[in-house]
Amino acid sequence: MKPHPRIALVGARRVRQGLGPFVARQLLAAGAEPVACLGTSRASAQEAAQAIGRDCGIELLGTADWAEMIERSAPDALAILCPPEAHGAYLERALQAGLHTLAEKPLLWSADPDADARAASDWVRRYRERGLLLVENCQWPEVLGGISAMEPKLVPAARSFAMGLEPAVPGERMLGDALPHPLSLLERLAPGPASPAEIRCRWGPGLRALDLDFRWTGRDRSLEAHIELRCSQETPRKAWIQLDELRFDRLVRASDYALFLNCEDRTQRLDDPLERHLARFVETLRGVLDGAAPPDPAPIAARAHALTSLRRAAHTSLP
Repeated sequence: MKPHPRIALVGARRVRQGLGPFVARQLLAAGAEPVACLGTSRASAQEAAQAIGRDCGIELLGTADWAEMIERSAPDALAILCPPEAHGAYLERALQAGLHTLAEKPLLWSADPDADARAASDWVRRYRERGLLLVENCQWPEVLGGISAMEPKLVPAARSFAMGLEPAVPGERMLGDALPHPLSLLERLAPGPASPAEIRCRWGPGLRALDLDFRWTGRDRSLEAHIELRCSQETPRKAWIQLDELRFDRLVRASDYALFLNCEDRTQRLDDPLERHLARFVETLRGVLDGAAPPDPAPIAARAHALTSLRRAAHTSLP
């Protein structure tokens, strides 16, 4: 098994969420080797590479030249952390170069949600045909383990699901920013093929709030789903999951950013779901590099189609 998979990052200087340095640090902690930062200019790429290098104690190539990155850093995989409008170009480049891929959510985002859904299905098919690993960076299913530790029988038996999130952007963009999280949770709770049905949407003032209600039916059970999105610039942003009558709030301790789940009068320490998700990606990547078959990426396409259905309903409901 390859001890340290080599991973290049594109969009590692992403300012809005500061995701690049954190992802690089956690990939390194999980046993991967970040080797390059690809940017829109050599200066910005070198700035990102130097910042990550200082933070992680490693040396990375910073370049705006794809061919140079491939030749000099010889990556096994690409982490796509740039804005979603640019994902398609890098998915194509990674596919042509035979690179396994981790893509930030949503996988694709354009003005045409139906085209995004079709393209997602096409990417999934082509990555599968090439035997390449394709993972969307949706970490919230990792929280279900913490819920199960507090309520062992709840997750497999729940009949209703709700989630509240505070995306940073208002309007329709908040759907791409936030909805992959509840959709990935619903896929884990009631695996597909599944899609939202009986969708109802209610926008709040200034398009800074949105309530979504729908039915999610998987192979073995159906859940009533309710999603609350409330645009906020405050940090840490509030987030919660509710299964049946039990609500689990994610709490962040200000002194050290430790995470907790709180349910009624009980509080439990929560492993960082993004750290766990990235560690799982590296573990899976190592196995694939050693000859194992990559997991079926079909849920990524299903998630894109579900997001498209919710986008259409939300757009139709605009005041």
